[in-house]
Amino acid sequence: MTTVGDREVLFTQSFMIPGGEQAAFDVIKAGVKVILRFAENPIDPNKPATSSTFADNVLTITLTDFRNQQGTAFKNPRKLGNLGDGRPFGFNVVHHLFGTLNFVTVQFYAGGDYL
Repeated sequence: MTTVGDREVLFTQSFMIPGGEQAAFDVIKAGVKVILRFAENPIDPNKPATSSTFADNVLTITLTDFRNQQGTAFKNPRKLGNLGDGRPFGFNVVHHLFGTLNFVTVQFYAGGDYL
């Protein structure tokens, strides 16, 4: 088992996602399909935000205004909910923008504490 702090690492992957496209992948140990996409907020373009929805075992994560070419990352993992066994389920992300190419690494966790 691989851990980060008190969290079990379920999945780690890097993606190179061109502007306007999205990534889809399975986090098998959590029993969910994930869709990772990027969006822009024309009203407040300098404030990165994250949102997620879950329906029919599909988790859609939207990273809005992740445009900093020097990189954008969470300081701490974010909790998404709980797994069927009751353990917390969360993720962390680091992102770099190269022109219109989103280079992102995501890591999903089970258990542990989240801020």
